[in-house]
Amino acid sequence: MLRLLLRKRPITLVEMLIVMGLVAITAGLLGLSVHKLLHEQRFRSESNTVLESLRLAQDLMLIADSDVHLLFTKDSRTGGIVINLQLEKPLTQGWAREAMRPRKPLEAIKFVEFADQRLGSKQINQVQLHFLSGGTVMSQGTLRLADSDYTPIYQTFICLPGYPLPIVSSGGQCDFKGEREMQERLTESIQREISAFPKTP
Repeated sequence: MLRLLLRKRPITLVEMLIVMGLVAITAGLLGLSVHKLLHEQRFRSESNTVLESLRLAQDLMLIADSDVHLLFTKDSRTGGIVINLQLEKPLTQGWAREAMRPRKPLEAIKFVEFADQRLGSKQINQVQLHFLSGGTVMSQGTLRLADSDYTPIYQTFICLPGYPLPIVSSGGQCDFKGEREMQERLTESIQREISAFPKTP
């Protein structure tokens, strides 16, 4: 047994370098995978932040009876997007704290595009959305968020169909025709219910 142990040849430098190379390649691939997953998670999280900001702007318009503007600007330092909320009227202390709290610039989202459904125009990276007159005048269209200007890996579409329809996130382009049809059916249904009530003398 002792002779067998003594006969074993030692590991050569070349073999050690091969093993170390394989370990380094595996670690590199794992690192890339983890980095990609973290980037995707950050992008999704920031997309949710944008969606919440849009819903907050709409809520403030309705609850505080104030015209609201939501501005997206490109941060020249980081290349990310900065969100600012502007209101026409002063708010109560609780709402003011929520509306005016400082927001960190978005880092994973580097491109914002708004395709205005009514005007047929586009705003890129300097986007201003309006929530005015209790919902009668609102920006309506598709807000596209992406991680790059040219060939994005991740992108999200947010549909702004106009009040009273909800602001929703979508994996693809927004279907405003379907939304309008649903709104018309809902309006007709409500009108039928109202006309069915007996009139009081």
